[in-house]
Amino acid sequence: MLAGFTEGRLRLCFSPEELPPPPTGSEPGALPDERALRGLRRRVGEAVAALGLAPERAQGFATAVHEAAVNAVKYGGGGTARVCGDADKGTLQVWVEDRGPGIAEDMIHRAVEQGYTTAGFGHGMFFMQSCADRLYLFSEAGRGTTVVLEMDREAPEPAWLSR
Repeated sequence: MLAGFTEGRLRLCFSPEELPPPPTGSEPGALPDERALRGLRRRVGEAVAALGLAPERAQGFATAVHEAAVNAVKYGGGGTARVCGDADKGTLQVWVEDRGPGIAEDMIHRAVEQGYTTAGFGHGMFFMQSCADRLYLFSEAGRGTTVVLEMDREAPEPAWLSR
């Protein structure tokens, strides 16, 4: 059902082992507040340029990363972000982690709903899963949330097209 709603882009993880392998050679940058977002945007821009992402794909990915980082700062009390591009694979990966309250297990399924947020009304999760090729989400109530966003140099073929 989840694959149908998100065309396979959103992958809910129920343990850290279900997350993709973390990037190597990438140091996490602190996200203590919204001022740190500028540095993250710069690092993502550099990685996007090195990977040769088309402008429209780069713009969407930058939007997804911004939403993840804002959520970490606003709802998670800050966190870290790692940016890693693999030119050989043609993939860009960004990890955003916080140590905030997390999303309760009985609510995490709502991440696919347009407008869902843990506080008020928002579109962050919807934008993230719509603007990245893959979004991994792992959250533990009381321990924080990890969002991994991936974008390929070339857009993947839609699942429905290969059937």
